[in-house]
This record gives sequence, structure tokens and C-alpha cells, in this order.
Amino acid sequence: MSKVLDELADLIRRDSRTISELSRETGIAKSAISRLLRKERGLMIDSAETLARAVGRTIVMKPTPKLKKRSK
Repeated sequence: MSKVLDELADLIRRDSRTISELSRETGIAKSAISRLLRKERGLMIDSAETLARAVGRTIVMKPTPKLKKRSK
């Protein structure tokens, strides 16, 4: 998930709106957005999806093959 959050942070940095404006528009705390941009913390998936929509993107989850169990 960190690759997704890194890409989301890059999109937010390139957006013309301030953190305060994004916070007001999305309902996500300024501190949460700031921590994401500083790579101090991640976000819950619903918050990440909300921010992605705010910058004109969507997050898509695709099925992947199941991992094999490791032998002990």
C-alpha cells in the first residue's frame, strides 16, 4: 500500500489547493494529510480513497494469486 500512498502524496503536492482547502473539502484532518505528505503515517483506505477522488483519481484493488504457505 505504501506505493499507492506515495503516489497519492505526490498528487496532493502537485495539486493547486492547500492542505487546509483539501481538509475542508474532504473532511480529513489537516494533521492527517500533513503526516501523509511527510511519510510519518499512512491513511485508512476510506480516507485514501476520499483524497484520491479530491485530486481526480481512484484507487483500484485487483485480485492477485494467493500466496503459498511457507513451510516450517
